[in-house]
Amino acid sequence: SYGVWCDIFVPYFRECILSKNANEITKMAKFLENLLEKKDNYADEVITFSVLESIIDLINLDEKLILFFGDNTKKIILELNSIYE
Repeated sequence: SYGVWCDIFVPYFRECILSKNANEITKMAKFLENLLEKKDNYADEVITFSVLESIIDLINLDEKLILFFGDNTKKIILELNSIYE
């Protein structure tokens, strides 16, 4: 399943961010947040290391992007930023 995330979801999410497609970014951010709310360790790991780690550079380039994400996702983004500082 990592392949689906890395080969399909992440490139599409990156393209939505780069093209500033707020509607799609909102949908995808809500989808991630909903998965994180389930407190499934596997899903959390995939979202953290396959998705968020792959888009953290884009999030850091545009401070407004963080506003699209829910609390659980924001927490992981902040943790990733502290690792990569």
